[in-house]
Amino acid sequence: MADYFPEEVIHEILLRLPIKSLIKFRAVCKSWWSLIKSSTFIRTHFSRRTAQSSNQNDGHLLLLNALPEKVEAACQLGELFSLHWDKPEFGEYTKLVNPFICHNTAYFPKKITFLLQNFHVVATFNGLICLAANFATIIWNPSVRKFMFLPRPRIPFPTDYIRKSMIASYAFGYDSRTDDYKVSRIVSGLLSEAPCEVEVWSLSRGAWKTLSAAVIPADFNPAGISLRYRQVFVNGITHWQQSLKNEGNCIVQFDMINEVFGKITVPDALKRKNCFMSRYGESLFLV
Repeated sequence: MADYFPEEVIHEILLRLPIKSLIKFRAVCKSWWSLIKSSTFIRTHFSRRTAQSSNQNDGHLLLLNALPEKVEAACQLGELFSLHWDKPEFGEYTKLVNPFICHNTAYFPKKITFLLQNFHVVATFNGLICLAANFATIIWNPSVRKFMFLPRPRIPFPTDYIRKSMIASYAFGYDSRTDDYKVSRIVSGLLSEAPCEVEVWSLSRGAWKTLSAAVIPADFNPAGISLRYRQVFVNGITHWQQSLKNEGNCIVQFDMINEVFGKITVPDALKRKNCFMSRYGESLFLV
């Protein structure tokens, strides 16, 4: 047997290993560390694992637990569980550590610690999960148990946001043109008619960028979107359902690549119906 394997053979072997093994093998040597950490390796490994999971019906479902029965247990809100979706009995699951729960007391003042428990899952993409609360946003990779807090937004969010009926709506997606992950944040009022403001954070830029008001449709209603519908990300574009007073249902888009809004008219038969929107391959479907 040869004293060593060719690099291309090692590369192929590592691509076939589960994530937990790769995390351990990063410590073998510097060359393995560099390879496993490279963006090219990560994309290839993820693509293979995704294809394998699809073929074997071995996907996972991210599930939020219900509210605790006791008020004093409120600090445990938002535990996360990963389950195999193809198991009817839901017998196999893994409890995940919520980044907000484990980190917020060190990162934020105690007076807003509880508010951070009221987070929501914005979206998932390429194994990454975006979690958001009114005061913070996290990009989380549960497979490697790492997460990052996004910098504080540029658009201010008042501490008395409840009295002022202010909300922040988020979207998470991927810019395939620049191999970049992005988060959009829309601040608006539930009751006021003040224009909404939009900013976009990108991983490559590492900062928020405020968009011009000209890119925001005049009839865009983020308040209704955030309360009723979840986003659907397809082909680099985030989609929401929105109900307009005079037009009925429509689909609002945000292009993560060009950072502009758009709108799709739905069939007349669905304009006045309560519809469910999801992704099928690289297409949208409404039922």
